[in-house]
Amino acid sequence: MRSRSFYCIALLVLLSQDAGWGSAQEVGADWVQTRFVDKEHITAPTGISVSPDGVVFVSCDPNATTNIGRRVGKVVRCEDTDGDGVADAFSVYIDEIDSPRGSCYVGDTLYLVQPPFLVAYQDLDDDGVAEVQNVLVKDLGSPLREAPARHGANGVRMGIDGWLYLAIGDQGCFEATGTDGSQATLYGGGVLRVRPDGSQLSVLLSGTRNIYDLAVSPYLDLFARDNTNDGGGWNTRFFHLIELADFGYPRLYKNFGHEVLAPLADYGPGAGTGVYYLHEPGYPEELGDALYSGDFNKGVFVHRWTRDGESLQLTLAPFLNLPMNTDIDADGGSRLYFSSWSGGGFGFAEEPFGHVDMVRPAGAPGSEAYTDPGEASESEMVSLLGSRSQVRRMNAMREIVVRGRNPTISQALLALAGDEQKPLYGRVAAVMALKQIDGRESHARLEALYADENLREFVVRAFGDLEPEIDAIAMAALYRALADDNPRVQLRGVVGLARAGDIDAAAALLPLAQGERLLGSEGSSQEREPDVLGGSAPRGSLSHTALKAVVHLKAIDLLLGAIEAPDLREVALRGLQEIHEPKVVSGLTAAIHTTDDPRLIKLIAIALFRLYHQEAPWDGKSWWGSRPNFAGPYLRGVAWEGTPEVRQAIQTAFAKADPADYAELFGRMRQNRIPIDQLNLDIEFDEVLSFLDKATLTQSESVQLMNAVADPERPEEERIRIYRYFQQGSLPESYLNRAQILRAWGEGDAQGALERREYAAFVSGVEFIGRIEELEPFFKNSEHECYKYAHLQLLNLLDNPAAPEETREAVAAEMEKTWADQKNLYPHRLRGLVLAFEEVDPSPYAERFAPLVDHRDERVKQAAARYLKAIHDRNGEPR
Repeated sequence: MRSRSFYCIALLVLLSQDAGWGSAQEVGADWVQTRFVDKEHITAPTGISVSPDGVVFVSCDPNATTNIGRRVGKVVRCEDTDGDGVADAFSVYIDEIDSPRGSCYVGDTLYLVQPPFLVAYQDLDDDGVAEVQNVLVKDLGSPLREAPARHGANGVRMGIDGWLYLAIGDQGCFEATGTDGSQATLYGGGVLRVRPDGSQLSVLLSGTRNIYDLAVSPYLDLFARDNTNDGGGWNTRFFHLIELADFGYPRLYKNFGHEVLAPLADYGPGAGTGVYYLHEPGYPEELGDALYSGDFNKGVFVHRWTRDGESLQLTLAPFLNLPMNTDIDADGGSRLYFSSWSGGGFGFAEEPFGHVDMVRPAGAPGSEAYTDPGEASESEMVSLLGSRSQVRRMNAMREIVVRGRNPTISQALLALAGDEQKPLYGRVAAVMALKQIDGRESHARLEALYADENLREFVVRAFGDLEPEIDAIAMAALYRALADDNPRVQLRGVVGLARAGDIDAAAALLPLAQGERLLGSEGSSQEREPDVLGGSAPRGSLSHTALKAVVHLKAIDLLLGAIEAPDLREVALRGLQEIHEPKVVSGLTAAIHTTDDPRLIKLIAIALFRLYHQEAPWDGKSWWGSRPNFAGPYLRGVAWEGTPEVRQAIQTAFAKADPADYAELFGRMRQNRIPIDQLNLDIEFDEVLSFLDKATLTQSESVQLMNAVADPERPEEERIRIYRYFQQGSLPESYLNRAQILRAWGEGDAQGALERREYAAFVSGVEFIGRIEELEPFFKNSEHECYKYAHLQLLNLLDNPAAPEETREAVAAEMEKTWADQKNLYPHRLRGLVLAFEEVDPSPYAERFAPLVDHRDERVKQAAARYLKAIHDRNGEPR
């Protein structure tokens, strides 16, 4: 569930439902939608999974996202025994557990995420209650006794490669541990993978925010619909999840967006939930081979896709009436299921709420009998891998793996994989099943399939799937893949070589990373306008992954050598800045000493800026919260053993750098949050004054200029230069900035003669001759007392004999609007006027002040009385 409810939107969605909806409803001509189970039998559904024959397992957690009541969660088994689309048999499959979330059901096993565990449950005696449980992963985030279950471990899906993929929210996990002792740590959101027996746990990718679920296609593409960060610039992003990638949350996406892998689409505000890849027969057009995703606030959507290089292009369309979605799954009979949080809040649920809907295409072959692979013969079991149903293929694959190595099955799998007349999805399933049961012994057989262009990507994936099994045959294929014309094949070669851990492979990987750059535009970001109807593929998936592979291999010597090559130096320095090793710092220092190329010196300095700090060690207990500091490049940057040498190297770089680069270098130091006062830079350069050459300023630069212009230690001439820079801007910013500066100087009592002169010029109002209407926004604006200055400008223009008659008439009309405010119609105008008379003789206006002594605004009333007293005292008149 989500940390933010968007409750008003959710309420509108809820109210839009037909309260009289019956048990079944025709949805157009193509769909039948039924209420499969409602709150009478379940409550607070946080996730669902469906068995191949249509039994729905509903995770129920009344704690929602804010409470920590122990052992109040459960999983309810719901079955439709008479085939009418409505469940009629129920049992509590698992009772009294903490925080049940997403699950998947494959074979006879329910794999359930229940932080801090991933648990496998089985009902071996078929009584509707799981009596066998095995913890596959422990320490998968925080236990409920420490914090509510939010932003943690959320979902799980199995791929046709037999891996369980885990969707982890941005609370991450610290030293999560599998059954074989393998461990994984995620300081933030990302994806883990683990075998169904809990072995070989590892991190797949990082930098997502709070993905609640993920989808796996028949071709092993992974997808997720991420959550917005509630106004922090990270919208609901749809990701193609690629191994080794960094998607940038929260450290990089704001200020270092060119370093992260972009989403497929940005859907604006929202709360991404369930996501499912449907590959089932009987659906109209391409809807049976498409992605489906849920958004808690917006409903459920279908995404059609086309291939685009190593990634794909998506379209987006609403899918039926399915509000407040939490999860999506399907059975082997072409039926989709959607769980809903309808009627619920985000605290503890005192009353039951929520439901699960079943949707099927009208007339679909949903009645086709499901063949249980566990009861199938060897030939039938392999034949099921060619089924048009992904659910059936998945269960057949799992049964093959559970039965173990068998020469007859291996030969049948090889035959299916090599049969070009068979659908590709079945051949892929055969390759992945063969790899699982025969391990590295499958490589000799798979090598013969490499020549098949359609299958090559998956052969390469199988070769590079598991580090201990990457042998000579696999390594040769992985290297060959890098030169393939198909970028998807190249991508699998990159990932496999990274897994192999052979540092010599980095030389072949680095050229593929040339699309990556050290420099993005200052303040570059992955923020972009929401794309409601579609999205653009991340063009840099291959180059991004190739660079991450080189960094993973810590190919320091290769990268240091590459900085001399103009076509590789930026990508090499991008890689080096991510490797915190003394050898990197020494190598960059040496490069500074041996080059006189000013651009290379600048690039090396920028890489050193990132190496100045490193991420502080994480204890696994603290969390940055739902609104962390997005400045980056580290959440908590701290010095490390190389920092003193980095500092010295930066000083050396500045001593040799082109002064024309100083401004950019200072800007990038700030971007990397390096305290400039820690550097002993023996150069003549005023960073603040360098901003005056820029057409636009960042917020940080604007603040620095404002601090400088108010600094009495700075020469008056420089302060005037800064003032006049702000003067050049357009209204209203120019007016507001000048008002702020003039107030800081002391207005007419400023210490400097030039400062007093600028104040006099400003309040004279001369710049508004012929355009008095442009003062309108400031008559009522109290910020920096703008309403005072605007009235001073009116008063001074009235007394200016050089002002044109039409200007004086416009001024008089504006003054009348202010004086006429006896009923407080313009509350700030009179306040501004009485403030202006602190600097203008009020005597000519005694009659206008008289009625104001009874004004309802106390500040106006007191000022009017004070001015009348001063006038009477000056004239010697009795009051």
